[in-house]
This record gives sequence, structure tokens and C-alpha cells, in this order.
Amino acid sequence: MSAPKRRPIVSIVAWPCVALALLAFVTCATLLLPHTLLFDRRRTLPARLGSRGTMLAMWLVRSTRPAIIALQDARTRRGVVVVVNHRSVVDILLAVAMPGGPRLLAKQWPARTPLLGTSLRLAGHLTLDEQDPDSVRATLDQARDYLAHGIPIVFFAEGSRRREPGLSRFRGGAFALAIDAQVPVVPVVLHNSGTLVPPGALTINETSVTAEVLEDFSPGNDRRALTRRVHAAMLDRLRDAPA
Repeated sequence: MSAPKRRPIVSIVAWPCVALALLAFVTCATLLLPHTLLFDRRRTLPARLGSRGTMLAMWLVRSTRPAIIALQDARTRRGVVVVVNHRSVVDILLAVAMPGGPRLLAKQWPARTPLLGTSLRLAGHLTLDEQDPDSVRATLDQARDYLAHGIPIVFFAEGSRRREPGLSRFRGGAFALAIDAQVPVVPVVLHNSGTLVPPGALTINETSVTAEVLEDFSPGNDRRALTRRVHAAMLDRLRDAPA
């Protein structure tokens, strides 16, 4: 397979545009803080504002437009656990752009990234410090509250970005939460995001990112079985995708 064609001009222009978009969102969400603190403690308005803005921005980009169009069919306008494969920083933007103002439950590094971290906090996204039991407990309590009020939670169940094609082993947190809250799991498979922006790189390459929204999985009460079923379904779609 030939190496993807690099787009250096796009790379130079795109990241300052992302920074400006994040700054614009932070400004708007900060202006909304009085309303948020008094009437919107789950930060529904800023989350939906961020989701719509991200969706529009990603739709304007030719490489990610097919994924954005497909994700509009995602059944995320309700309290569900969404599981997404993860190969690129682009996946975070695509997850935020899903309908319904979903909230990410992610590791600490996005929260420590300038502008991105502030944007995530203002929109009510969740970050997990796995070394701090109190943080884990508080974050999961907030996630249960979101689900109970019809707000979807997005997990990158592999735990980190995968550098090779395929799907890494899933961690069990997303599936334990789905069972605890008795809500469906919605698997979302992203194709080619790791080609567009490879892990650990800022270079943007020529490709088309697509998405598939798979059938819901009922939670049941067996975490390991649920994890295996969702992993197998997503891996099958990744294997079946054209090279």
C-alpha cells in the first residue's frame, strides 16, 4: 500500500483554525456561565453549542464530511453509552460532533491541553484520573447522572490511540457503566482517521474518513460478555472495510 499523500498547506492552516475555533467557543461558553451556573448545571446549552459548531466545522472539511453525514444517523439523542474506536485526535472532534450534545469520558491528557481542556470543562465533558479513586467515583457518578437525564456518554474503550490498523483490547469501564445504568451500548466505527492525522503527528494527509453506526447492544448483566460482543462486532467492520 502506498503512503498517503501529505497536505502540508492544509496542515499549516488547519491547526491555527482549530485553536481559533476553540478560543471562540471558550469565549461564548464563558459568557454563558451565569446562565449555566444558575439554570443549567449539566451544561446542556454549551455542550450542544460545541457539538453543533464542531459538526459544522467538520462538515466543511472534505476529508471528514462523509463521517459527519453518517454520524447524523447515530442514535445519540438519548441516554446511551457510545463506544468509538480510536486512532487519531480527529476522533475526539468527530465524537463531540455527534447529535445530542454527547459528553466524552476521557483520560486526563485532553483536560491538560491548553484551550482544549478549558473547552471540555466548559461543555461538561468528563475526565478520569485512574490513579485517584475519589476522582473515579465522582466522575462515574456524574456519568450516571447524565445518562439518567438522557445525555449520551462517549468512550474510547481501547484507552489510548492505536497506531496500527485493527482494534485493541477494550477496557471494561464503558460496559460496566452501561450495565449499571441499564442503557444500550451504541458502537461507532471510524475508518481512516488514523490516516488523516496519524497518532502523535500534526501532519494532515489526503484521505476520506467514514463512520458506521452499528446496531445497539442491550446491556444485560454480564460485563465480559457485553465487552466481547461489542469488540467482535466493531472488529468485523474494521476487517471488512476496503483497504
